[in-house]
Amino acid sequence: MGLAFFYVAVLSPHSVVEAGVGLVVAALAGVLTRHMAIRAGLLFQPPAHWVRRLASIPSAVILDTAALAYGLGRGLLPHHRVPGRFWVLPFRAGTHGGTDVARRAIVCMAGSLAPNTYVVYIDLERNRLLVHQLVSHKRQFAAADPEWPV
Repeated sequence: MGLAFFYVAVLSPHSVVEAGVGLVVAALAGVLTRHMAIRAGLLFQPPAHWVRRLASIPSAVILDTAALAYGLGRGLLPHHRVPGRFWVLPFRAGTHGGTDVARRAIVCMAGSLAPNTYVVYIDLERNRLLVHQLVSHKRQFAAADPEWPV
């Protein structure tokens, strides 16, 4: 993600007109998304305790990136395999209400933000979350909270 931003910001050929069109399209997409959320009844007020959860994302990204770098570095050595793994975590998926939909979206975003971990699937019926790690490290999911597993 960082390299994509670097490419767009520094290396890609761009002009003021392209940037302006991009801003207008982004603003229209935001307005349309807000309008559709209002019509679908998906508006919500995030609870205050979510801020505490979101504040831990940067440190989790750093630790996950370090685990990936270490694992890939070991993978460069002869006869060392880098073990990836799928994890099935308990996850209280909730209903189709705005707060639960937003929490699921944030869990997917937060769980997939680091380069080592990716949220593959949310099983709404069984209240489970399927996560894949390129380099498996158990510590991250040892005490998974069903409300915020990643």
